[in-house]
Amino acid sequence: MGERTGVTIGALDIRVDSGASQAFVPVRIHATAVGDIQGLGSFVAGLEGGALALTIRALSIDAADGAAPPNRAEVLNAELTVESPWRRGAMETSP
Repeated sequence: MGERTGVTIGALDIRVDSGASQAFVPVRIHATAVGDIQGLGSFVAGLEGGALALTIRALSIDAADGAAPPNRAEVLNAELTVESPWRRGAMETSP
C-alpha cells in the first residue's frame, strides 16, 4: 500500500504475544513512514478501510524539515502503531 500512496515505510517492529494459548492473539506493529500529507492521508485511510480488521492505536505526524522553503512540497514523518488479531492455525493451538 505504501507504493500506491507514495509513502515510504521505514522501520517495522512487529510484536506477537506468542505465549498466549487463545485462538486469536493480538499482533502489534510499530512503523515509521515518510510522505506528503496526501500520501499519508491515503495510507491511513487504506489501513482503516482495508479488508483486515486493523486498529490504529497511535499516530503522530511531524514535519521532516521545518525550515524547508514554502515553494517545496512538505515532507512529513509519521510514526504509527497498528494492532490486529491474528488467528492461530489448528496445529498451533493444540497442547
